[in-house]
Amino acid sequence: MRFASNLLVAVVVVGLILGSWALFGAYPFSKGTSASRIVSGSGPAAQTQASGLQASMHVLISGPYFLSELLPVDVSLTNHTHQTVALEGINRTADLCFSSALMVQVTAGSNPSFTFPRLEVGCTNPAFVTEVKPGQTITIHQYVPLTRSREVTLTMGLSSLHLPDPLKGHWPIVHMQVNPQVPQDRALSLQQQQKQVMISIPAGAKAHLLYMQTINCESYFDSGGDHWMPLSTTVLYEPTCPTKRPHWEYIVSAPGYSIVSGNHIT
Repeated sequence: MRFASNLLVAVVVVGLILGSWALFGAYPFSKGTSASRIVSGSGPAAQTQASGLQASMHVLISGPYFLSELLPVDVSLTNHTHQTVALEGINRTADLCFSSALMVQVTAGSNPSFTFPRLEVGCTNPAFVTEVKPGQTITIHQYVPLTRSREVTLTMGLSSLHLPDPLKGHWPIVHMQVNPQVPQDRALSLQQQQKQVMISIPAGAKAHLLYMQTINCESYFDSGGDHWMPLSTTVLYEPTCPTKRPHWEYIVSAPGYSIVSGNHIT
């Protein structure tokens, strides 16, 4: 992970951001290009080339896909030019505060829809820039919640347009069918028991469980769990809060399984 030292503006804002997940940062929808092609693999993939750059997007699991599924997607950009390309964002998976340099947006589709759970997080917001040097390839592994159903489009692109678009809108796109119903063998459920949560999961999900969480109370705030983290057990424990009235929020999922969430106020 490399960030350019000459950032656009090093303005740091500390505050509470309610439910604003960087993973869904808006950017103009690209209509794709004739250079896009679907390649073989475990899931659909697409690749484009423009202005000496090559971009690719690969869904890492096969369908059928369903609403509220956590979809693992690899995105990459190769620089075949003789100049460094600057992309706004971090060179890793997006989290609740920061967008990645390469993003995946769910577009098109129809209702019913799924709203990603809202967590209360405290973010610092410097302007990160990722550089792709001549001959270099960067690959970022993303977790994309499927928030729309039926005829859905995944669009790879930039997290914002504060910097020039190096592909000039010619980013890969993938089309897929998304079932509005969660299959029984892909559903997760949670049961709150005081300061712990029991996770009921299909057998295949146990080794791949992920979670994120935040907790805040009087004069205390902890958003260290603002990104997907591996969970080795089927029990999630409430973090320690040093003052009164803790408010614990959490999200649990696994690649290829449903996203579930909850909260607990003491």
